[in-house]
Amino acid sequence: MNKTVTQKPIPHIPTKEEMEKTNRICKFFIIASLLYFFAGSLIGLLILSDIGNIPTFVHVHLNFVGWVSMMIFGVGYKLLPTGFAMKGSVYSFPLAYIHFWLSNIGLLGTSLFYYLRYTSMTQFDEVGLLIFGLILFISVVIFIYNMLMTFRN
Repeated sequence: MNKTVTQKPIPHIPTKEEMEKTNRICKFFIIASLLYFFAGSLIGLLILSDIGNIPTFVHVHLNFVGWVSMMIFGVGYKLLPTGFAMKGSVYSFPLAYIHFWLSNIGLLGTSLFYYLRYTSMTQFDEVGLLIFGLILFISVVIFIYNMLMTFRN
């Protein structure tokens, strides 16, 4: 009886350059995450103390998209390629940087225009919300694409 032995794939060991690039993009997301956590918490405190007229949405958006999602993106870029895809790094670092900048622009823009919509109710605020919401959505699509390509055999 001849048994076929299946070999487990050997994980790719990241090069020094891959590790440096990975650490850099991870640090960008994690630092942004911590800044959004601080800002979201401060806004929450201002809401509780009735200082300013800030909508709860801004507090929630900065904490959820800013703190939680940015932290997940940062940790995800570090763990998912090497830990689960057995690759040395993410599929595309340029896409990761585009993702970083678009997600920050989208988050800050949606928070600002939601605040403006809440306080002034102009039609421009709706357009701004739509534009920055779309930018934020595109950043999420870029992350998903980058991860799917990383996991592709």
